[in-house]
Amino acid sequence: MSKRLTREECIEIVLISGERSNRVIAAVFEITRPPISHATVSKLLAKFCETGSVLDLPKCGRMKTVTNEETSVAVLASFSKNPQRSTRRMSLESGISRTSLRWILATHKWHPYKLQLLQHLNEDDPDRRTEFAEWAKQKLEQDPQFTQKILFSDEANFYVNGEVNKQNHRYWSDTNPH
Repeated sequence: MSKRLTREECIEIVLISGERSNRVIAAVFEITRPPISHATVSKLLAKFCETGSVLDLPKCGRMKTVTNEETSVAVLASFSKNPQRSTRRMSLESGISRTSLRWILATHKWHPYKLQLLQHLNEDDPDRRTEFAEWAKQKLEQDPQFTQKILFSDEANFYVNGEVNKQNHRYWSDTNPH
């Protein structure tokens, strides 16, 4: 299987073309490298006649600007400094789309890990449960509307002792934090 022609090889083909046929040029050029077809020579010479160059035309579509090396380093540095940061917040702060952020993290094998908080039972926990049940029963006897006065909150925004509840957060890392 033949390799793609280098820029120097393309220039050499154009220089040796002269009045020769494409088949002769392909045969002459085979001496120095793996064989090429006369169709390849024909396409190369047609491109040269049309554009005046052997270089490929620029590709259409949007250029990748956000996912360059500099941006990737900045994103990874930011997540290594603060691994609990969400992609949504980072996107808002940096102006980089969430899709690009996730692409950068995935390319460098960073994954979101969900930390599980485990609470161990203590010896006095059954007694405290009983106390709570008795307290709730007493409140219901005093005020039948007591259950409707309880305020429920979204767990993700629930604060305990000034700390945010970490139950719904993700921890970005290239290794599992266990």
